[in-house]
Amino acid sequence: MLKFPGNKTALVLALSAVAITAQADSFNRISTFANIKNLPQGKEITTETSAEIIAVSADGNTLVYSDSPLGGVGFINIKDAKTPKADGF
Repeated sequence: MLKFPGNKTALVLALSAVAITAQADSFNRISTFANIKNLPQGKEITTETSAEIIAVSADGNTLVYSDSPLGGVGFINIKDAKTPKADGF
């Protein structure tokens, strides 16, 4: 968890390789992304946000997450998974 101004907490999304090994005890973190960087336009940085259910698009280029505090879904461009980029809400 990261602390941001106003003591709001943002969940950090941990991105792993699209192809995860079959072993349950194996995880290869390649990058992280704070979903607070993907707030809808006009929202204050202190807005409560939470990445909950996370999925990857069929082509492996987009991470999609549900965000119940904001009542919607967010998109993260992971085409270059080492440098994820906000792709809208």
